[in-house]
Amino acid sequence: MKNLQKELLESANQIREKYRALKRGKFLEAEERFQTFQPLIEPLQELKNIAQDNKNSEQEIIPFKPQQLLAPKTPSRIPILNTTPSTPLKLDFGILASKYLSNYLRKNNITDSTYGLRREDDKFYIGNKEVEIANDDIVIDDKFYKGTKGLWELLTLKEPINYNDDDIKVYKEILELTSAHLKRYKLGAPLSSNKHSKYTNIIKPLFTSLGSGLREVTNNKMDYIYWDNPNELVDRLRLLYLSKLAGNTGVNNEIDSIIEELRESGIIY
Repeated sequence: MKNLQKELLESANQIREKYRALKRGKFLEAEERFQTFQPLIEPLQELKNIAQDNKNSEQEIIPFKPQQLLAPKTPSRIPILNTTPSTPLKLDFGILASKYLSNYLRKNNITDSTYGLRREDDKFYIGNKEVEIANDDIVIDDKFYKGTKGLWELLTLKEPINYNDDDIKVYKEILELTSAHLKRYKLGAPLSSNKHSKYTNIIKPLFTSLGSGLREVTNNKMDYIYWDNPNELVDRLRLLYLSKLAGNTGVNNEIDSIIEELRESGIIY
């Protein structure tokens, strides 16, 4: 019986010692946290006193309680973004390319997505071809084009200004390669016309000869139908229309071309 009481007393003493040690450990931990954050506590306490003295202040100051401070936690791991270029938007563009392509990122209204570059699913296209951009230069179907300021204006702007004859020559070559100047970007289709100045001043003069002949695309070859007055075109259109009624489906492109020429000449509306 005495042995049992002795064991119980020893167990009780051990529990009390462990409890005291636990309290001392918590106190030391709280003291360590206080020392850690003391450089922050004193300035914040001064700010609190200043704010309380300012009666006109509408800001509510929450009392600062040092005992509520928690031990510093390990900062959360910041996710690392995948910088591997997976789309043209993440390529290392040159100065010129960045300047003009940034208009597409801002969805700027000055960009030309009809006869120039257009953005689809974070890639760039012109006509029926995808465009690769290497620094300031342009690659289409493994064909390299030197990216000059003039060429970039022609490829991206509705109203390009700073370009020369060499830029126009390269731009025309790109249009012919990609069918970007044709309806639905389809080889053999008529010109894609509109009332914008780029079509009137650049596209139309490059691919038509007004007053002397009408360019027609037949079997991927360029032919011209020459005319001296609009009546010749109207007569030709009438014949083509009768041929279509008779079942000839190979005259649609020429019909579209004549109608477009008459419209552009102001003869029909």
